[in-house]
Amino acid sequence: MSFAYTLKKNFRRARKLVHTASTSGYRPAMRRRVFPAIEHEPLFATFRFDTVIDAGANIGQFAVTAVTANPQARVFCFEPMAGCVERLRGLAQDYPRLEIHDYGLGSETAEFEINVASNSGSSSILDFTDLQLETYPGVTVVGKEKIRVDRLDAVATPEMTQGRTLLKMDVQGFELEVLKGAVATLENVEAVYLEASFLPLYAGQPLATELIVWLDQHGFGLAAIYNVDNGAGDVPSQADCLFLRKQEIAGAQA
Repeated sequence: MSFAYTLKKNFRRARKLVHTASTSGYRPAMRRRVFPAIEHEPLFATFRFDTVIDAGANIGQFAVTAVTANPQARVFCFEPMAGCVERLRGLAQDYPRLEIHDYGLGSETAEFEINVASNSGSSSILDFTDLQLETYPGVTVVGKEKIRVDRLDAVATPEMTQGRTLLKMDVQGFELEVLKGAVATLENVEAVYLEASFLPLYAGQPLATELIVWLDQHGFGLAAIYNVDNGAGDVPSQADCLFLRKQEIAGAQA
């Protein structure tokens, strides 16, 4: 692991710790050893949402950031890994506007075996590639776990798309499967925010270009890119991409 990469990681951790401790809305999460995903604050500084569907909620890092920035919002967390679900349920005691669902989202109702990573946020149904291991050294598969996945269209309730709605995905290469299972729900969603890869970090994953084309065909255009990350490499490996309805983008440009 290169010195520069280690230094960058440690700097990010230190910044997150200081910022979390100084933000009152984050302190309950911090007491539960959940450090909010402050890198997404710029998104919420520009856009407000009444409802957030959080696919791949992990232990609630994004959910806490979302509900702190949008205190009136409800956040529906979908997370299939048992250990993460347990921590999410504890977190919901301090953040009652979080609703926890103990399964993942995909294009079908099914059971899968997920590759559990040494940092749980990198866990994926898809296999890790050698490029993943090179780009993010120190992240390895430490086990496997059986999980359940369902289609968003099959489980969505009217409350999940009430008001201005954001569909967020951090599902480690499974983005297109989630979208395919959410075609009807997307008709009531104003924005999609997902982590897209420019390099094949997981076997068979769709890259950013494929996701952009699919969302374009379903009425969403790429509106902004956040948090471009190189990992330990020399070129961007992934970034967070915001898609808005094309009518909204056209209105903003007029």
